[in-house]
Amino acid sequence: MSSDGTMASDSPPFSGAVLCGGASTRMGRDKALIGDPPWAVRVARCLDAAGCEPVCFVGGDQRLADEGWPQIPDDSPGTGPLAAVATFERFHQTPIVIAACDLPNLTPDAVRKLMDAATDAESCAVYELDGVPQWSLMAIPKGFQGRATEVLATGFKSMKAAFGGLAQRVAAEDPWVIADVDEPAG
Repeated sequence: MSSDGTMASDSPPFSGAVLCGGASTRMGRDKALIGDPPWAVRVARCLDAAGCEPVCFVGGDQRLADEGWPQIPDDSPGTGPLAAVATFERFHQTPIVIAACDLPNLTPDAVRKLMDAATDAESCAVYELDGVPQWSLMAIPKGFQGRATEVLATGFKSMKAAFGGLAQRVAAEDPWVIADVDEPAG
């Protein structure tokens, strides 16, 4: 990373994918569209500020297309985040940062830390909270391009099945920043 906080020029650029699919059944409404600005937009802005280029929404409501970010339709809606990652991989042959749309408190620094870990270790990087990988935010270097598609072809559909043994776990400095919001506050 350079002194100005951007990725160094010898590091490959990361693309950013904001995963916007899912039924949001526990939340009771589409999480990507909650808030002003909508959570998906907050996450997209964060990935952009961290140095991801381009940043796209994957799946989700068509209203997201009005938010100023490219939207890629999910190839297999309703089958989970691994399928959304596979969809994104078809369009971007670069290292990838994936972030669920329900991370409204995410910061560029938290994203950069994962990007650095993935670049430095040449492995995927995922945050860990209380010993549990947080698959809703992950950096996937170019060497793992196509992994999501390969694992889906074997019948497995989880992020853990695809990346569990391949991910460097990174300690979260502030768990609130990487916490996904699945249910209404109450």
